Amino acid sequence: MKDVVTVIQLNEAELRALEMANEPAKAMQVCATCGALLVIGDPHQRLDEHVSGKQHKGFAQIRSYLDQRRLVGTEPAILIDQQLSGDLSSVIQRVCTLLF
Repeated sequence: MKDVVTVIQLNEAELRALEMANEPAKAMQVCATCGALLVIGDPHQRLDEHVSGKQHKGFAQIRSYLDQRRLVGTEPAILIDQQLSGDLSSVIQRVCTLLF
């Protein structure tokens, strides 16, 4: 009797696996802001929830900050180094002495 039950359970598991394999793959796209995978054709509410999420908002803030810095024409690290040292070449010399 145990053998029959085991065979039935295995057949049910195989049937579920076949059903899952026959389902068409969902078309997905990558969010241009945060890189999350979004299902194409999802309800508009789900897209709104994604855009109002923490990950998406955080990446949007980071991208906005970096875009502002690019418009200014200076990278933040270089700007800070210039303010601290007064001269970029002295920073390079300090780094070289530490490395070599």
